Amino acid sequence: MSNWPAFLISEYDENSLLEYSPAMAHLRASTEPIIITAELMSKARDDGKQNIVAYLFAKYGIRTSALFSVHLPNGEIGGVTFAGEGPEPDQTKMVELHYLSNLLFSKIHALRDESDVKDFGLKPREIDCLQWTSQGKTSDEIATILGLSQHTVNHYLTNAARKLDTSNRTHAVSKALRLKIIS
Repeated sequence: MSNWPAFLISEYDENSLLEYSPAMAHLRASTEPIIITAELMSKARDDGKQNIVAYLFAKYGIRTSALFSVHLPNGEIGGVTFAGEGPEPDQTKMVELHYLSNLLFSKIHALRDESDVKDFGLKPREIDCLQWTSQGKTSDEIATILGLSQHTVNHYLTNAARKLDTSNRTHAVSKALRLKIIS
């Protein structure tokens, strides 16, 4: 994960710069955070593409990067990079960024796992009620549309919110939309 601009990532990929990146080599070999300057990044390459790297970093205003190795309990490993024009972060800032890196990585991993799970045990009527709620219908209107009582609609929406581990129907609709349970 990185805060690099999308165009920089595209140009980096187009020039096949990732394979011989010293930052990636460090990430594969160590769990220690590292600060990488644009000068170091362009000089420490073994592929002769130092000038391209220096040009791209200058073009996108990246002077310093902080790279963190992150791990999940299941053993999955990743890297998080914070890059910008500012000076090298001090030790306190590095600790804060390392904490944020692990938090971001675990949250994104949790979202990915959530989106992989299609069955939350929602019944078809619960999904119907969520779908109509997403269309702005009230419980009374949904009851009329589905031929149910308003009490039953509220019951279905409460159950759906519970199964989706959300605090209310609005949150349930939002999560159901994100997970593509409803559209």
